[in-house]
Amino acid sequence: MSFVDTIMFHARAMPEKPAIVLGDRVLTYGMLAQGIVSVENRILTTSLKRGDVAAVVMDNPTRHFIVVFALYRLGITSVSISRMDNMAGSGLKIAAVLGDRPDAGEGLPTMVVDDGWFPSRPGGTDAPARRGFAGTDQIARIRFSTGTTGGRKAIGFTAADLEWDIATRMTMFAHVGWQRMLCLSHFLYNGFSYALMTLTSGNTLLFAGDAADALRMIDLYGAELLIASPQHLREMLGLQREMPTTLPTLKLISVGGATMELPLRDAIQAMLCKSLLSVYSATECGPIAIGLVERLRQYGNATGFVTPWATVEVVGDDDTVLPPGEEGILRIRTDRHAKVLNAPAANGAADPWFRPGDRGKLLPNGVLIVTGRTTEMIETAGGKIPPEQIEDLLMRRPDVKDAAAIGVERNGVQELWVVIVPRGDVDPKAIAAYLATQQPPLMTHQIRLADALPRGETGKILRRTLRDMLSGE
Repeated sequence: MSFVDTIMFHARAMPEKPAIVLGDRVLTYGMLAQGIVSVENRILTTSLKRGDVAAVVMDNPTRHFIVVFALYRLGITSVSISRMDNMAGSGLKIAAVLGDRPDAGEGLPTMVVDDGWFPSRPGGTDAPARRGFAGTDQIARIRFSTGTTGGRKAIGFTAADLEWDIATRMTMFAHVGWQRMLCLSHFLYNGFSYALMTLTSGNTLLFAGDAADALRMIDLYGAELLIASPQHLREMLGLQREMPTTLPTLKLISVGGATMELPLRDAIQAMLCKSLLSVYSATECGPIAIGLVERLRQYGNATGFVTPWATVEVVGDDDTVLPPGEEGILRIRTDRHAKVLNAPAANGAADPWFRPGDRGKLLPNGVLIVTGRTTEMIETAGGKIPPEQIEDLLMRRPDVKDAAAIGVERNGVQELWVVIVPRGDVDPKAIAAYLATQQPPLMTHQIRLADALPRGETGKILRRTLRDMLSGE
């Protein structure tokens, strides 16, 4: 039985229960199933056939999921993207693009998914059994990594990979009784995994467009579980400081996607929710380390406990395994590992390890401490530190709305450059003096002001893009 079969079962058992909630609409399980059947029947009239790869380019999350689920039941591989230029260099052979506008495919065969694809009136949820991807090793779903530190990787999931991903994420929240999850993570990336988990569980999935919308929806719909990035939570904290509101239904915030400094964790627990789950994961491997912040606090800025389905080792530059507690380069192996389709060498049997490009330490009790990206560590008088640590210092200032720190090589020497999105008036000299008083002292070479920082769909700073922008000035 596939996850779509489970969703169709929920539609028969509880058709009136809300499945997906947006700011302006509610889709019940019955409506979701009716949409899947309708789109499925429409696809059967097209040239798409079992084994093809179809790209889905649609901004509406409800319609996007319906199309993906219909493709899945028909054995057609789906890849969801926000725009076609994300496909550059992927090497994927796309049979057709299913989009919400005629130019969505940008030259590829495009099927416009308009109102006519969906039922105009309530109907039945019964549908003929479909083989889908049952019993095959065919790639059922392709996801792109966020590409925040380099080129995007096209990652292929079999049906078994998807079911395994759903099961592992369910264990993350086994200690919390919940019915309504609000997801701020983009539905093309980690949000997709959480959507499958929620709908397979028969619970309700809420999507918010931004931090303000998230606070409103938590209050309006009584969300108990929030999935967000550190940047999303910084934005929510800013709004809470301006106009505080209570969030009595919120039981747990799950946060991943970047490291969190201790002051940020403290502020989240004080102003949003006391229970905070730290998650370290990768698109290829799923959750690698998880843990409640209140349990991890005794280990400093720890990331989480390594999950039972993952093996983590810390190695030196020569790939030698380092003793417990010593900082080095992380390498990871999990029970299932999705394939990188546009980098076949990454799947080589000679090296079974996934190398995320992060540095960290592993304690003897299985606690993982991720200290930063290997390529983004910044040289200071006191040694190398992650840019997030500098950014957290800057974000504590009331005159700073957003901030980024990067190391820029000039004449063989690494310089610290800081980009500030100001809140009101900002004096760059005051910023430089503030950083110079920290321990260790942080000597800035450039301080730039900007209206906004380049961020990806998951909220991460696109440091490569930022570096290119600054070098072009």
